[in-house]
Order: sequence, then structure tokens, then C-alpha cells
Amino acid sequence: MFISNIGYIFQSTTPFTLISFVLLLAAIIFVAVKCPAKLHSIGTLTMVFGLLCFSLKLVQVYDCIQINLSDCDYQIFAWEKMMSGEIITREDFNSVESIWKYICSPVSKCCAILLWSSFDYTISRILYIIRTPRI
Repeated sequence: MFISNIGYIFQSTTPFTLISFVLLLAAIIFVAVKCPAKLHSIGTLTMVFGLLCFSLKLVQVYDCIQINLSDCDYQIFAWEKMMSGEIITREDFNSVESIWKYICSPVSKCCAILLWSSFDYTISRILYIIRTPRI
């Protein structure tokens, strides 16, 4: 179950997200080789960029929810489904009249941004620990 969810998040990665975070990872590796003292700065830049992209995607999620759940019946259905504690299944995503496909697709793009930015940040922290001179 966990592997399929991670796979779904990887499939939700947009080309902009993939290219920008691969370029940031390349910059992290370049800085680690040339000037390890700047790794802290580029790691911070990676997190700031990731949080900025995440906040912009959250605005898109909010817009998508407002557009697709403008009907009051859908809002009541979504609220009842979430409060009942029932599990939302893949069949709920694929049905024609489902509202979950409109909600979960943008949310998975937000999660993909967080996944990539935290991966790049973790790599920068590990390289910072390795490359920083000790006494």
C-alpha cells in the first residue's frame, strides 16, 4: 500500500517540479565539490523554494476544490464521507461522478513537491556533515 502511494506521488510530479529540483540537486553537488562552506546556504535555498512552490500549489488546490465542489450536495457528501471514517478507495477516484479525483490529484502534486524538496534538503544536510572540516 505504501509503495503504491509513493508511486502515485512520483507519477504526480510535474515536469517543472522534476526539472527544478534536479537542477537544485546538481547545484548542491557542485557546491559540495567546489565550496562546502556554502552547503548550508543552498540547503536553505532549497527549502525556501520548496515551501514557495508548495504554497502556490496549495492555492491551486483551494481553487480546484472551490470550482469542483461548488455544488452544495458535493460538499455535504464530501463532509459526510470524511467524518464517517470510511476509507476512500481507488474505485472512488475512478468513478465518473466522483469528487475525489478532483481533490486528490492537486493534493498529490503538493505532496510531490514536499517529497522532492525534502529529498534535496536531506542530501544537502548529509553532504554538509560529510564535507564540513572538523577541528
